[in-house]
Amino acid sequence: MLSRRIIRVKAMQVLFSSAIGKDISPVKLEQKLREYIKEAEHLYHVYLLYLVEICNYSLIHTAKQESKLLENSRDENTSTALAENDVIRLIGNNKEFKDYIAFNKINDYINPKIVKSLYEILIKKDKYLDYIKIANKTKTNDIDMLRNIIKKVMGASLELEEDLAENFINIEDDSYYALMSIQKTLKSFIKDADSVFLHKILLLEDNSEIQVFANDIIENYFEYEEDFEAIIKPKLKNWDMDRIAVIDMVILKMAICEFKCFASIPIKVTINEYVDIAKEYSTDKSKDFINGILDKIMKFLKESGGIKKQGRGLIN
Repeated sequence: MLSRRIIRVKAMQVLFSSAIGKDISPVKLEQKLREYIKEAEHLYHVYLLYLVEICNYSLIHTAKQESKLLENSRDENTSTALAENDVIRLIGNNKEFKDYIAFNKINDYINPKIVKSLYEILIKKDKYLDYIKIANKTKTNDIDMLRNIIKKVMGASLELEEDLAENFINIEDDSYYALMSIQKTLKSFIKDADSVFLHKILLLEDNSEIQVFANDIIENYFEYEEDFEAIIKPKLKNWDMDRIAVIDMVILKMAICEFKCFASIPIKVTINEYVDIAKEYSTDKSKDFINGILDKIMKFLKESGGIKKQGRGLIN
């Protein structure tokens, strides 16, 4: 599952483009946002395929060992355990995964030399050596190993990021969120049925939900932008609206948009998300500024009945 954080970031980027004077209609902004999301989705599947390819490379490595193309005897690193990992077999053999890879030509982004390089880095790590020695591996063992590959091998590889940067212009933003999304979703394998897990890991549940969320942000932002500004202005003591950084104003309006227009998103989640986005994409002081203004706005809207959330615990 792609996290909503990456959707918020993409929406913020296109709304910022509009705010700094680019004459882009809401319809074109929605189209641009769809393109950004599709690119992030492709990168997600590239990383997922890399994970499968790295694990399956254990079969090639073992075959070479046994054919004496490497050392004369098998070393302690030789094992097909990764290729036999239940999650890898489940994903790699799935028809929908194969169809997505083929239709979107995801294999074109896979560099066999990097697969080999990352595998060779992996098999020297203690975590891997401990994993292949486990006789009866549990789901937890399998998931921990895969999440370690993502974090310590793929996520730490400048070679991989630089290679992908040639085709993914937003790699600096998207790689972290894509890898974190895979890590988070992998954990659900422990408790979910195979079909449910595949639905999540292959982003099948994102097709409509994510796009609706993205479109709603853009549409509500433009429909109520003047109302959002009217809410913000009284809270800016000793601040002139014109002196607020453009990106900070966009972030504030997006947060108010979620307060008022997204009934199922808890207030605390909205504040935390946009404070983190400000910390990453705006100035050093923006995090505290955004946090303080949103706190004032949240209290005002709660007292005036301007926030209507569905479900227990969504307001506090």
